[in-house]
Amino acid sequence: MSKLTFLKRKFFYLSLILFAFNSCKTNPNNELPNELKTGKFKYLEGNDGVIIEKSLTKQVEYYPKNNIRISFGIRWKNSSEYDLTFLGGTKGCLKVGEVINVKVISYTREGYKYEAYNEQCGGKMSGELVKIN
Repeated sequence: MSKLTFLKRKFFYLSLILFAFNSCKTNPNNELPNELKTGKFKYLEGNDGVIIEKSLTKQVEYYPKNNIRISFGIRWKNSSEYDLTFLGGTKGCLKVGEVINVKVISYTREGYKYEAYNEQCGGKMSGELVKIN
């Protein structure tokens, strides 16, 4: 094998490794991109077609099966954590002013996985939101 062929192969494999590494790279802080902080979402599993409309400061959940709307204020702590403050609607475990702490665990272009915590609602919860527009 010539030296030139060896160098070409070495360059090819090095490029392949770098491409694979870059493709799998994730944000270590799970900083949610701005385009996933607002818009319409749905829960990936269950919740009977609940639609979630989010702005940077408010989240409204609409439950079409029961025709119920639930409102939360949003306060971003950083790009991967926020607090939802219950503003009103029918939510059995929450009273107005109570807070659910939400932490983004991972994300894709389509949505994100989260962990949430609220003592009144049974502690730790987790789920996934998928953007629908």
